[in-house]
Amino acid sequence: MGDRPAFDPAQASDDPIEEFQVWLSSATDQLARAMVLSTVDEFGHPDARIVMLRGVSAAGWSFSSSALSPKGRQLADTPSAALTWWWPASGRQVRARGAVVATDGAADFRTRPAESRAEVVVGRRQSAPLADLDELRSALAAADVTAVPADWTSYEMRPTEVEFFELSADRVHVRLRYDRAGDTWTRGLRWP
Repeated sequence: MGDRPAFDPAQASDDPIEEFQVWLSSATDQLARAMVLSTVDEFGHPDARIVMLRGVSAAGWSFSSSALSPKGRQLADTPSAALTWWWPASGRQVRARGAVVATDGAADFRTRPAESRAEVVVGRRQSAPLADLDELRSALAAADVTAVPADWTSYEMRPTEVEFFELSADRVHVRLRYDRAGDTWTRGLRWP
């Protein structure tokens, strides 16, 4: 798929987050940092939405949201999640599961452009009924983008499992899974 070399799991990093950074840097998709965040609600029903990857560190992946949003409330009740990235141009997918830790979102808020900060301020009403789009436009125009909302939160997903999947034209698709035990990662191939 594409004009990149095929994924050789024998050459993959021993650390899945390092391998993820290699895959992310080679992704040519316009929204390469877009990811599916999956949580569960109070009834144990799955819930998924697209969010933007805000950062990658040795500990895991970060994203931000209002603690009052549905995802924020779900993460407060069940602080674990799954993340999925799909890059169709390269036929690659990464899936990860793990614990989610909430941290202060002020630094994230301050790095956003004014339009994005306005969305954050207005987003405190996320998923509430909206009369019409003019109501949203008015709220965005009136938003105070200088003060960090108290509910704005950064989240870090600390993985316990990470899986890399690459499609192959010859149908010999590659799945490499990493599992964490304490501070150690083990890895192995899986049937596609």
